[in-house]
Amino acid sequence: MVINTAINHRRRGARLVSLSEETQDPAGTAEPAGILKLVDGLAEDRRVVVLLRFGLELTPSEIAEALAVPVGTVNSRLNRAMADLRTHLEVPR
Repeated sequence: MVINTAINHRRRGARLVSLSEETQDPAGTAEPAGILKLVDGLAEDRRVVVLLRFGLELTPSEIAEALAVPVGTVNSRLNRAMADLRTHLEVPR
């Protein structure tokens, strides 16, 4: 249900991904629409956890419960998704 809610919000064009420090371009040149395109381009398992974490502001524990996966798996997917986004935004770690 949580995943479907996130997907429905996304389809309606709602802004689900906040621009946290981790996803901001340090030069301020990245547009929110561009970041959303990058999120849309993530692998589904990574995209879902990013949308749930930053869009619905769920904790990793809540995401793990919703997806029926271990918390470590959620953290791993988030970490990999953020690394993918950083690569595309050229954000130094």
